[in-house]
Amino acid sequence: MRVPEHCTADAGMFFDGHPAELALYEALFRRMDGAFPEGTVKVQKSQISFYGRHLFAAASLPVRRRKDWPKMCLMVTVGLPYRLGGMGLCGEQAMRYTREELAEARRSIDSTLRKCEKALEKLRPGTSPHTLTVRRIRAFRIALALIDREMDGTEIPGPEGKEDL
Repeated sequence: MRVPEHCTADAGMFFDGHPAELALYEALFRRMDGAFPEGTVKVQKSQISFYGRHLFAAASLPVRRRKDWPKMCLMVTVGLPYRLGGMGLCGEQAMRYTREELAEARRSIDSTLRKCEKALEKLRPGTSPHTLTVRRIRAFRIALALIDREMDGTEIPGPEGKEDL
């Protein structure tokens, strides 16, 4: 693994006062070095990052600990080469809601959208509040279209069907 000259000293400072976590990091580094010999390491303020072509893993000291975690541990975050299922409406396995939950969400968003459209009439174009309200209106319209698609299987219109504000 390509390691800048200062990286070892920086890692020592990163783990200052945490010798057990430093030992864990050194073991992790040896494994990463064996698996990714062309990778690089960068010590930052809150984490130590491992790069190939892109960032693929990071090690850090836990800021908040759960009660069941060991006293000495190292937080390791890794990137996956694929998207996990169940992550939002557009994922392979969209989260499922009841029709009642979707209908209630739709009513709430529609009500807020109407209030934003009414407020927009009173805002001067080119101002920050006007721009923010325009963006919110677009976001609410997208949310309504996604809810409608989920409820009845209709297709969402592309940019050609988009209304300009």
